Amino acid sequence: MSMQSNRLYQYRTEIDLVYTAYGVEVDNRNMNPKHVVAHRGLTNTIYFNIRDRDRKLQTITTDQIRCYIVDATTRRRVVSKLLTPDQLERGIAKLVLLEGDIINLVPGLYHCYFTITRDDSHEEPLYSNQSNGLGFTLEITDQAYSYPTPTQEANANILISENSVDYYSTSSMFGNLDRNFTNCQHTMSFNLRDGYTGTLVIQASNTPYAPAPSPLSNDWYEVKKMEVYVEEAYNFATTFNTACNWVRVLNIPADGEANTASQVGLIQLRN
Repeated sequence: MSMQSNRLYQYRTEIDLVYTAYGVEVDNRNMNPKHVVAHRGLTNTIYFNIRDRDRKLQTITTDQIRCYIVDATTRRRVVSKLLTPDQLERGIAKLVLLEGDIINLVPGLYHCYFTITRDDSHEEPLYSNQSNGLGFTLEITDQAYSYPTPTQEANANILISENSVDYYSTSSMFGNLDRNFTNCQHTMSFNLRDGYTGTLVIQASNTPYAPAPSPLSNDWYEVKKMEVYVEEAYNFATTFNTACNWVRVLNIPADGEANTASQVGLIQLRN
């Protein structure tokens, strides 16, 4: 038997910025440009120590500190966000980058810089090194990002005749459990064509493998039934909540209706 031991680390990302009551000055200690990493799909918190040129933490309770994230290629500001209080009386603030703040940023290198706004409403820079440099390099990664699962598509065109009744079924589509999703919500859209009359039944199953296509199979259970009459082409969507491995749709034509299978177009499922 093979055993592996691996380490995980949790630590604060901290950066020093320079601030004085007489304006912004170059710090008198060694300060190197920082390279910070933020991960798409997670909340990233970066702490900042606001010091004077003598290395003392400064009270900044009345000041606003703003972070700008700039695309290194286009030089366009892509994020503007205020730092939030942590221990402002001790000169400590934090930048909280929520998942939504950077979700649309392409992974790569960005530039971050900071400004401070005092009571006189003038926005002034905060330096981060001895060369009057502004900010640091921010790397956006997608190491923790989960890309959206593709939409499943099917047609209810599989003819099943049972007890002298014709049913049209989709193939079996994956439910939330088969994809290890804990959220039970499913969204399904229907494309119905002119003159459709019938019943659409959404069914689900928890069998480990796709169950038999029979509409009377005990492996399938009913989730939602919809009586539908459409005079003109119509698209609609519905949601349902169930924990399942498989989902399918039965199209049951109304009595005396013909060509009903062709009148139910593409069916799409997201979970």
